[in-house]
Amino acid sequence: MIDKVEYQFASIARELGSSLILGAEDNVKEAQDLLERVRGLVADIQARVEGHTKMLNDASARTKVYGERVLAAHREYIDGGREETTAVRGPDTHDGAGAVRRPSAVTNPAANLWPTGFVSEQGK
Repeated sequence: MIDKVEYQFASIARELGSSLILGAEDNVKEAQDLLERVRGLVADIQARVEGHTKMLNDASARTKVYGERVLAAHREYIDGGREETTAVRGPDTHDGAGAVRRPSAVTNPAANLWPTGFVSEQGK
């Protein structure tokens, strides 16, 4: 009967295979550690973004409320609480037919600063 011969290349192949497996397992462990660190970083970033989003939403809401209060106070002071669209206000607001109309606050921000009932010499 023939004795089983152990060739050196077979032994080297087994050692090489074991080394490759150990190396791959080490890489998997490092990748899993990196994955956990990245997950923690992502959670931290998301928490910060959510905090900033909440802060900006709160600031926007407060700014809107403030603007509405300022507008209401402005209307109360200037118009006595009513919204005028055709009140006589000033000399540079002729409509072509001789009537004097209130200029838009968008095109003329000073329009809302004129006293109520002001009639120019040109508008009489």
